[in-house]
Amino acid sequence: MAVLRAAQALFLPLRSDLLNRRVSIANRATVLSAYSFAMNLAAVGTNLAFGRLAERSVVPALALGAIFCFCGLFFVLWGLQPPRKHDTISLQNPLRKTE
Repeated sequence: MAVLRAAQALFLPLRSDLLNRRVSIANRATVLSAYSFAMNLAAVGTNLAFGRLAERSVVPALALGAIFCFCGLFFVLWGLQPPRKHDTISLQNPLRKTE
């Protein structure tokens, strides 16, 4: 459990930085709330999957954890790419013409 807490402490600043670089200031609260909601839904799903697999055997639960770790590594490396101008998240009216 201590290893998971240490890993979370190490990656929380990285995750926050990646998200903050891609969110426009005008929509920060909305995007951060949606992000939090999505993360909590994902946590519910993964916890249920780990619990169900661990009831059968620990090996499948660990394999699922490894798969999630590799997927997470892929998304972190993808997120480390510098954001392009059109990569920022904006919730502006799509019908409104912007300059």
